[in-house]
Amino acid sequence: MNADERQALLPMVSMARDILADLDEDDVPPRVMRVAKSAARRLPPPLEQSLIDYIADDASFRTTVETVWAEDGTSDSVVEAFLADPDQAAALLAAASVAAEADRSARDVERLEALVQQLEAQQAQAKARLADVRASARRQATDAKASAKRARLGLESSLTQARADEAAANEALDVASERITMLEAEVADLKARLKRLADRETKRHVPTTAPTIQMSIPAGAPLDIAQWLDVAERTLRPFRETSVGSDSDARRATLVLPPGVAPDQPESVQALAEMPVGIAVLDGYNIASALGVDDFAGAEGRERTLRVARKLHRHISGSTIVLFDAVGIEGRESYVSDLGVEVRFTRDVSADDAIVHLLDSGTSSTVVITNDRELRERTAARGALALWSDALVGWSKA
Repeated sequence: MNADERQALLPMVSMARDILADLDEDDVPPRVMRVAKSAARRLPPPLEQSLIDYIADDASFRTTVETVWAEDGTSDSVVEAFLADPDQAAALLAAASVAAEADRSARDVERLEALVQQLEAQQAQAKARLADVRASARRQATDAKASAKRARLGLESSLTQARADEAAANEALDVASERITMLEAEVADLKARLKRLADRETKRHVPTTAPTIQMSIPAGAPLDIAQWLDVAERTLRPFRETSVGSDSDARRATLVLPPGVAPDQPESVQALAEMPVGIAVLDGYNIASALGVDDFAGAEGRERTLRVARKLHRHISGSTIVLFDAVGIEGRESYVSDLGVEVRFTRDVSADDAIVHLLDSGTSSTVVITNDRELRERTAARGALALWSDALVGWSKA
């Protein structure tokens, strides 16, 4: 369930929290104990989702919420449909999500159209200024002809200044015209996005988590050898020649860094803007560690990593997926942020194995970002462009 769908059920969630708050601690179901103990004004997305799931799964508790809802006299068709039958409410929730995204896109279109109008006004001002400059130049030329012998040097100076003003006005006009063209293209793109959202409404579905494979972290390799291999890879990667003749080589050649740009440099992330990136896959807690977060596996580490992921998502042409290790941890559900970044928590396997499995499923034009040398080697062997977390962190701070 995405953020817009949870937002549509927020009145129900608030009422359910009030019901839990009125219970004795011994009567609170263990499954929603963390929800009952939360003092946040609004629950974090994982806890909010877990409470919605509990309402859907537990018919008795759902009946209690439905009864309190009816007594309260509140009216909400989406909430009432969910309380009546959570499975049948999926279509209403999907429609509410599409409508919310369409509203955001419509507001973006209105903002850009207003900016276009502003720039058109600036263009009109530039044209008026150009007309004034030309009229002024003509007047100065007429006056100068009447006193050519007496003010020849002054006339030449005035004409030079008039030409310089005209050139500056023309340049301003060209800049405004180019900006208007760019913004008109953005407006057209957003209108097309609105049409795609309307077309997608009837075939929208909830993505499922890809299957993963269990893996244990390797141990026993001497630290100095690992450090040496990292230095060797960073030094040689920009100057390797791509060989031709095998399918794996052809896959590796899909995304290639410009000559002289190393995968641990911020310039390698900057170069992604010019590449046909299909998916960027981020090793979440590895990046949090590279950001210097003390408790990189905690909430602060995840939030700072997602801020960097959102900036990268706006920078590239494809989608962005962030994977966090959540082995043995309950209550963390995968979701898609309101800016389109997909966040996955891998419960049964490590994030490293989940990333490799994603590549094995046939994903192409993929960028993998991690400081883990072994993971970079495994993903590069499967055709991905492997960059360092340090490169992403350096780029995000530029």
